Amino acid sequence: RMPYGGRNFEYYSEDGFLSGAICAAEVKGIQEKGVDVVIKHFALNDQQTNRSDGLCTWSTEQAIREIYLKPFELAVKEGGVKALMTCYNKVNGTYGSENQHLLRDILYNEWGFDGLVVTDWGANNDRVEGIKAGLTLEMPSCNGITDRQLVSAVQSGELDEKLLDEQLDRLLDMVF
Repeated sequence: RMPYGGRNFEYYSEDGFLSGAICAAEVKGIQEKGVDVVIKHFALNDQQTNRSDGLCTWSTEQAIREIYLKPFELAVKEGGVKALMTCYNKVNGTYGSENQHLLRDILYNEWGFDGLVVTDWGANNDRVEGIKAGLTLEMPSCNGITDRQLVSAVQSGELDEKLLDEQLDRLLDMVF
């Protein structure tokens, strides 16, 4: 939302409803051809500078829902988008890929999203917390490092295996 944002070319409009309506229509059109769409960056990704270095975007719930989430909500509910990519930044103190309020509470439970959530490249910070929040896929590959962390977390009881299975089901649904 600033002229030197660096990624402004990726956004349709600063109007949440207009962006969401355009996105939902584009998602429908693309997915009608058998191609799954991934939209990004969920959510509050409006600054390029230092976005991968712990930037935290603070906002009220009302602004989050009316401004930042409206395009995503329309893409999910009206467009039926199959995947979302998380943001690098923190949202009200928690990284986007670990934010239970954004992912589990709003995206999955409130909006009924049934697709997968993928990190931006290198945006994984704590994969165990990510899985708890609703993260499906870490990108790029961790070469087994965070996979072993997931196994340890399940074995120690820190992570409920059902949450891991839930995300595996989402991934397999997209694959097949």
